[in-house]
Amino acid sequence: MIFYVLKCNLKAQQSLARVRTAFGAEAPCKMTIYNWFAEFKRGRVNLRDEFRDGRPSTAANNKNIDAVRRMIDTDRHVTYHEIRASLGIGMNQTQSILHKDLGMKKLCSQQISYNLVDAQEQPVWCNALFTRFKVQMITAVHGHSRLGVVTNALPASWMRDAAGVPHHPPKVI
Repeated sequence: MIFYVLKCNLKAQQSLARVRTAFGAEAPCKMTIYNWFAEFKRGRVNLRDEFRDGRPSTAANNKNIDAVRRMIDTDRHVTYHEIRASLGIGMNQTQSILHKDLGMKKLCSQQISYNLVDAQEQPVWCNALFTRFKVQMITAVHGHSRLGVVTNALPASWMRDAAGVPHHPPKVI
């Protein structure tokens, strides 16, 4: 409609009035109509987006998704930064590929076994350790010489979110 108004030798203001009359509340804003009017006046006749240099609009394409999948299959301990550096994509796209497209999540686990003396087996000592290292207690059996915990320390590995069970579940010793 804007192109038609231009071909009738009318002004942008008249184009705005006609578009608003035709479409009412659903009409584009004033600046959109003025910008398109100017584009058509410069000689543009194609309504498709023009080619633009720079980064593609989305880095979450099949090529990058397959590359990330291969990187994880090769090394389950690969980091976000290694993936970003390898593919040259942003952090948001890296996270989108990992979590949305591949359904992966990061499992951070480590098995720690302690040979405790009697004084260390007391709940006070355990609470002090948990507070100091911010660990989550999995199993603590008083009277035994070992205590199993899982921490948020390395090594960390990727696992499928839908699986529900880690590929290498932590062992409580």
